[in-house]
Amino acid sequence: MRRVLDVHQVEKGVSDDEGSGERYVSVVQNPETKLWVSKHIGGREKEDWLATLYDMDSRLDRSYPLPLIVSDNWDSIKDAVEEVYGVEYLPAHDGRGRPYSKSRFAPRPDLKYAQIVKVKDAKATSKRWRQ
Repeated sequence: MRRVLDVHQVEKGVSDDEGSGERYVSVVQNPETKLWVSKHIGGREKEDWLATLYDMDSRLDRSYPLPLIVSDNWDSIKDAVEEVYGVEYLPAHDGRGRPYSKSRFAPRPDLKYAQIVKVKDAKATSKRWRQ
């Protein structure tokens, strides 16, 4: 069995009790079994994807390597994956200018992440997929 997890948005416009705007259902799903590993109801911001991915990470078996994580072309998901499965570091300062004050994240060497990008033509029909 391949170890693949698909990170995507399932439904938009889910009503919330307070009526404070649109809510989205974001899920982590195994594409072979259609099993939802993790689910989060919220916005489309990085913080919402962080909550989804931290929940997913808490459910993964540490005795296996990380699965391939696949998402659509949404930068918030990419940023959240880098933060959850990245290594935090402070860039080296070369002596010129101000030193870096904010840490950055570099992907772990065992992280396998892919974004699927749908390319459309002028008529807005799907022409091809780019990975």
